[in-house]
Amino acid sequence: MTKESIGALAAYLKAKRQGADLSVRELARLARVDHGYIVRLESGEKSRPSIEILLRIAGVLEADPTEVLALVGVKPSEVLPSMTVVLRSKYNLSEAEAQEAARLIEERYGRKEVKDSEPTT
Repeated sequence: MTKESIGALAAYLKAKRQGADLSVRELARLARVDHGYIVRLESGEKSRPSIEILLRIAGVLEADPTEVLALVGVKPSEVLPSMTVVLRSKYNLSEAEAQEAARLIEERYGRKEVKDSEPTT
C-alpha cells in the first residue's frame, strides 16, 4: 500500500467510527479485534491490514465493503465469493437452486440500472 492509500484508509475508518459514535474500544469489541489494531489502522501505522478484519470492521460500521477494499487496492471479486457459492454453502442448495435464488434476489433487490436495462413487456 502507498502512503496515500494508508492515509485514506485511516481517515475513512476514523470518520466512519466517529460518525457511528463508537469509541475505538467499542469498535474493537464489536469487530472482535484488539483495540490496538484499530488504533494502528486509524493512525496509518498498519500498512498491510487483514482483509478479513477490514470486512468485519466495515460490517460493524455499516460501511460499503467494496469501498473499504478499494482503499487497500483489492477488488472484491478477488476475495469475496459469488452469491451462488454463498447460497449453496449456507443453505445447502444445489447449483441450480442457488442460481435461481440469486436470480430472485437480483430481481427483487438488484441495482436500479439492472432493472432499467431489462426489456419491458
